[in-house]
Order: sequence, then C-alpha cells, then structure tokens
Amino acid sequence: MQRNLIKFCLSLALINLALAQTLVVPLSTNQNGKLYFTLKYIQYGFKDCQVNLIPSIQACTNVVTQTAQEATECGSNLLGPNTQVKGDDYLSTFQIGDQITQLIYTSPNKQSSFYGENELCFSILNSELEQNALDQLFKQQLISEKSVFFSLNTQNLNQPIPTGRMDIGAPDTSLIKQGSNLVYLKSFGLENIYSAPANRDLKFGDVPLSNVQVVEFDIESRFHVLSIFTFPSLLQALESQGIEYFYQNENVFLPSIEKLQDITLSLIAEDSQPFVVRLSPQYYTQQLPNGQYQLLFKKQIRNAAIIFGNAIFEQYYIGFNKDRQQVAIAEKAQQNISSQI
Repeated sequence: MQRNLIKFCLSLALINLALAQTLVVPLSTNQNGKLYFTLKYIQYGFKDCQVNLIPSIQACTNVVTQTAQEATECGSNLLGPNTQVKGDDYLSTFQIGDQITQLIYTSPNKQSSFYGENELCFSILNSELEQNALDQLFKQQLISEKSVFFSLNTQNLNQPIPTGRMDIGAPDTSLIKQGSNLVYLKSFGLENIYSAPANRDLKFGDVPLSNVQVVEFDIESRFHVLSIFTFPSLLQALESQGIEYFYQNENVFLPSIEKLQDITLSLIAEDSQPFVVRLSPQYYTQQLPNGQYQLLFKKQIRNAAIIFGNAIFEQYYIGFNKDRQQVAIAEKAQQNISSQI
C-alpha cells in the first residue's frame, strides 16, 4: 500500500513538472492582422511597463524598439552594444505565461533593419549576437524542449482573424484530435527555415494542381502562398468546376463557397510515411462583412513551394522544434481554445 502511494506521488510530481515546463501564452491580433502577445516587465519603478511582441520563426532576433530611457524606466539592464543587429542589448525580467523569466533582447537603432519591430524569436538560427527565446527559456529550465506550438480559434464574421494560444515547450496533447497523434515531419533542409518535403500531389478535390515539393510556414500572415505556376492551376481548377470568382488587386473573391472542395497535400513524416494535410474551404477562405468570401491564397515568384499562413493553425496544431529543426503537426481538436487559457 505504501509503495503504491509513493508511486502515485511520484507520478503526480512528474505530471506537475511536465506542466511547469510548458508556458501557455494567449495570442491576440493587431490592427495589421498579425498575431501578437503581451509581456509585462517585472520592474522596480513606477512605470506600468509592458510590450506587445510578434512571435517569429523566420530569420529573427529578440527585439524591442524603445529608447534608452524607456528601457531604464522599465527596469532593463544595459549589457552593451550589438554590432550585428545594430543596437544595444538589454537584460530584463518579464512575466511570460505564469512564470517569471529573464530575457535578453536588442533595442535596435535607426540604422538597424529591425528598427520599429517588437519580436520574440523562435527560429532555427544559432548566433551569439542574435537572441533566441527558446534557447534562453530552456537554459532557465522553464521549458522541457526547444519547441513552440500554435493553435488558433476558428474565424467568425465578427472576428475575421482569429486569436488563440502559443505553447512554448512541450505540446499540449489535449488540443490534438482524439485518435490522432503528433507527427514529426522530415526536414527539407532549407537553411535556417523550418521546412518539410511534400509528395507533389497538391489537389483541389480530385483535380491535380501544379507540383509542390517543399512546405514552409509563415505565422505572421494569414494567407497561404503558392508559386506563380501553382496559383494559376488553382484558378483553372475553380473554373473547371464552374465556380464563380473574380480577381482584383492580386486577391480572389467568391460569392459563395458552396461548390469549393478540400485542398489536400501529402507531407512526408520522419518515418517516410505520408501525412495528409486537408484544408476544408472554411480554412482557406474568410467571409467579408459584405457577405463575399476571400480566397486565402496569394502567389509569389518562388517555384515548387507552398507557404502555409497562420490560418492553418485553426485546423492543425503545429509546432517548431529548434534542436531537431523539424515541424511537428497533428489534426486539432475542434474546440474553443480561448476558454482553456
């Protein structure tokens, strides 16, 4: 009996440790349609200090655009100049999720390409002069792995761009659809970019579209991006199905999504098995206040690539692991995740 009690207590301790090693951060949407979250400075002064930061998985660094006076008033400590980013490095204490952490960030000067930005970086990049939140949080033992996961609420008319949550550290398996598992995808091997290979079988319903070889992700834009070769093949598929649309200022609008079909693409898991991403019409369109629908696809010059925008996080729970340089993905349980934060 006593041995069973000890095992039970150890199990509870392990569970509590695992929970403590994931930081759950609510996400909002700014006026430019970008996801952001708010960090509060834990400072000793009189000023009510907080900053809205955009999470980034691209080529990035931790940056807060502020004056030296603002940094001092919010309790940040000057570490010295950062010649690569062009600015000054600071150490400050923040509350992130339900934990207190010290983060190093750069305050860029006007000559820096980062000037005007407020970002927290979760990229693959490794550099002594570029700050990465995953490295810093892991070193402080606040997270159990160098990963960040995203999950967004489903859109509605009153909130066309959804909000949701960001899990820094281990994934929250309660957000995964029952019967599904988190799958790690092979890395395509693009330098400093989270990417995965695809099986070139992008389809609109049963209609094959132009080949796609590599998948990337852009959490800072709602729109998915297709190459200048694949995008026209999607429009041709709409026409072949008798689906009415009109093209204006590089955007596609539809009076109805009734005839739209699922868009599918097989990604390659690390065990070489296919993982099929299936985007339902409500996850690649958004309804506008005038009742029309906008297609959440844009085109760009790059060939044989698809870049999934953050609309995909409404349907899939997706993470980015810095150490493995891999993407993890699972079909998401359809629920109101804002109530879980």
